[in-house]
Amino acid sequence: MAHNTRTTILFITNSESGQANTILALVAELLSRPDTEVHVASFAALEKRVATLRDNILSIPSSSSLTFHTIHGVDMNTALRQRGIRDEDLIHSPTTKSYKAYDIASAIVTAWSCEDYLQIVENTKEIIRATNPDLAVIDYLFNPARDAVTGLGIPYILSNPSSALDIIGTAHPRLKFFWYYPAFGSGLPFPIPRRKIWKNIKMKLRMLYSYLTAREVSTLVKYRNSHGIFGRLPHETPLRKATEVISPDIVDLDFPFTKPNNLRLYGPIVLDNVPVQDLDPQLSKWLDAAPTVLMSMGTHFTYTKAQVRAVLRGFLTALDPKMRVLWKLPRHSSFQEIIDELLPGVEDKERFMIVDWVPVDPFSIMTHKNVVALVHHGGANSYFEAAL
Repeated sequence: MAHNTRTTILFITNSESGQANTILALVAELLSRPDTEVHVASFAALEKRVATLRDNILSIPSSSSLTFHTIHGVDMNTALRQRGIRDEDLIHSPTTKSYKAYDIASAIVTAWSCEDYLQIVENTKEIIRATNPDLAVIDYLFNPARDAVTGLGIPYILSNPSSALDIIGTAHPRLKFFWYYPAFGSGLPFPIPRRKIWKNIKMKLRMLYSYLTAREVSTLVKYRNSHGIFGRLPHETPLRKATEVISPDIVDLDFPFTKPNNLRLYGPIVLDNVPVQDLDPQLSKWLDAAPTVLMSMGTHFTYTKAQVRAVLRGFLTALDPKMRVLWKLPRHSSFQEIIDELLPGVEDKERFMIVDWVPVDPFSIMTHKNVVALVHHGGANSYFEAAL
């Protein structure tokens, strides 16, 4: 452990925004404090965001510091693509009609090949030894990093960016996991009507069956065990046996639940907001003109032509003609024919700003006085940011 006047904290996270955003917000908070040596270990895809954060916060001389460490290997998204899992494969029907979502889930949590997984574990151990932290903060779903810190026996806590219910799991009292909380992706209402409780139990059992019988899970567990990493995958550890867990959830934003003592609920964890006018004056001027709906469906969502047509028709039908829409539509030029058909006039096109990528952090856009609603894919970051 480090033995000096500075506190050394090492954050280890996946590079995907859904997992890294809360980590970066925690990093920013620590950098605002004196005598803190902060390290972030992740895949190369996150390095630019960390560098930008460092430049913005440490532009004024400070006794704190931020260093990025590259974890060698492929990030989760790349690993999934290498296994033939594409973004469009993640789209599924409600689980009341198809169990595809449950079958895919095991592939996502075991994204890497056995060899790549072990390489990430060993490389993470090297970073831990080099930084010698007083404490590590680990992305809850980054299993290789959790194996690394437990293997070295250093103190750590977990950061979970999603709902508290996701990590309490089967630890809910009175088996509530099965009958009280709707199965994810099911669309079942809450409270669940009595006549649909058995359907919910059936879906929960099917979800567990899909995971526990998945070949990729058993293969990775056996490979880890054969290389001295014993037990099941870290994310399977019951919350009551886990270390401290940081969550952006609060009881008012979720279904009713019993909070375990080691689960810390802090509410939405986001980076400090920079006003849109400071980041993109042109976008700010466009937003100033009228009440606006922001639509952003997450990194992995891919649209079909039918969906683009349905979204445009929905907005044109449901919204007041004076309202505007800022829509993140990846590869929007490939849908230009549909856009021109449904938005034929200059005034129509002025109402809709359709872009491949939102040029400003979505949270900054949401804080603009004219943004009245967010349409999103149900991701935890979007949900908690909108709640603020």
